[in-house]
Amino acid sequence: MVYEYAYTMVADRTTDKMADVLHETFSRVVAESRAMGPDTVGPGYFAPMRLDEFVASRVVEAVVHGLDLTQALGRDPITTLPGLTLTAAILDDLLARRTVGTRPADLADDRVWVVAASGRAAHPDNRLPLIG
Repeated sequence: MVYEYAYTMVADRTTDKMADVLHETFSRVVAESRAMGPDTVGPGYFAPMRLDEFVASRVVEAVVHGLDLTQALGRDPITTLPGLTLTAAILDDLLARRTVGTRPADLADDRVWVVAASGRAAHPDNRLPLIG
């Protein structure tokens, strides 16, 4: 369903217009999200979801897949500090909820933590990766 929606949004556009489509879509989503309360409940991927939880999940996706993309292109990672910090905190919380303890000491740097916790780098801690 998500793929079909995304494809429909860009089907009649040329590749040189993709950046404009993304800017328009993301700007609209941000504006509409800001107009709603964080406790607003709407459709989620598998069940209804609060807006603040939905936004947090999109930040994690943007950070993790942004790291994937820059790595694939051979570029330095580009994440915002607030996005990286939020993603690391969400992964810390996920680790605490699923297992015991906190992140390994050698993963104190948030970017290194996100890369390992998302399975983008191997780590000997058997609790990792947390997400794929």
